[in-house]
Amino acid sequence: MITSRRSSTPWRLRTPSELFTEWLLGALEAGVREPQAMTVSTAGADGNPSARTLILKGVGPDGWRFASDGGSVKARDLAQQPFAALTFYWSPLARQVRVRGPVVTAGEADSAADFPARSTSARAEALAGRQSQPLADLPRRTGRGRQGVTGTP
Repeated sequence: MITSRRSSTPWRLRTPSELFTEWLLGALEAGVREPQAMTVSTAGADGNPSARTLILKGVGPDGWRFASDGGSVKARDLAQQPFAALTFYWSPLARQVRVRGPVVTAGEADSAADFPARSTSARAEALAGRQSQPLADLPRRTGRGRQGVTGTP
């Protein structure tokens, strides 16, 4: 029987979210850079896979949470096939975690609370860029970001 160094409860007796949370805290303590970064993989209606890196927003009994722009390729994929795979890779610990399963859209209140909870730079980046769409030029991107943070052009 295997137990973790943090808990005397055997791994097999804990929920996946409890075990993952313990491992994530261990990665933070070990100094893993951005351990909450994950690869989210989806497939479109045509079956073609797509992957991108996102930040884990939370984990609990209800599952793993991440945010997506409603107009992104990822959101369109999930609307057509509501399943995803998440992959966390913590190289310094030689540990990889895979999670897969159905995806459900968060309620309006949860979605509305996400944006103001982000850092200023993350809000600026979200406002400056349009996911999966190239920008015409860097000054336009910078201007959109400034406008998003300050409310002025």
